[in-house]
Amino acid sequence: MTMPSLRQLLPATAAVTAVVATTAVFPAMADEINATPIVIPAIQEWEGGHGRTILQDGARIVPDAELSGVAETLAEDADTKLGVTLDVAPSETTPRPGDIVLTYDPALDHAGAGDLFATEGYRLEVSDTIRIVAPTETGAFYATRSLLQIAVQSPDLDTLPQGTIWTGPPMPPGASCSMSVGSSSPRTTSTTPSR
Repeated sequence: MTMPSLRQLLPATAAVTAVVATTAVFPAMADEINATPIVIPAIQEWEGGHGRTILQDGARIVPDAELSGVAETLAEDADTKLGVTLDVAPSETTPRPGDIVLTYDPALDHAGAGDLFATEGYRLEVSDTIRIVAPTETGAFYATRSLLQIAVQSPDLDTLPQGTIWTGPPMPPGASCSMSVGSSSPRTTSTTPSR
């Protein structure tokens, strides 16, 4: 079998590049709602938004002090798994578009999410700013795993569909996850239950 020459491949490569570039430039149709992202374990509740948010080098993770270990772990994993450099900023930093905000809210609750929501649940909202709110460090960590799983599925490893995820515990004890990305546990700033 004869291998094609570079000259023969260039037109096909240019055509594919043009299609990919066009797709990246034009946002989703204004009336099109984003489909539920695929993560393991499955998302319990999804409220689809419109458009996409791109994780960019130099964006910041702005954590509450209780979640600084989760922020450090996310920054490391985004670098190694996505090739995106995120800076961890002090908690008093005012977020700007593109930043990831980690909020500790022990009173966070969600009807119908189950008993374990109080220890392992979270809300992950992707809009101009990415906001993770969780009642525990464990819940915030699980939210960052979902964020990484969604991003790693995009062509450039950096794009998230806009919308809001509400979810509870990730998996029953003893279950395995073949789609896991990044660290298996956060750097702890306080005592975190191990699984």
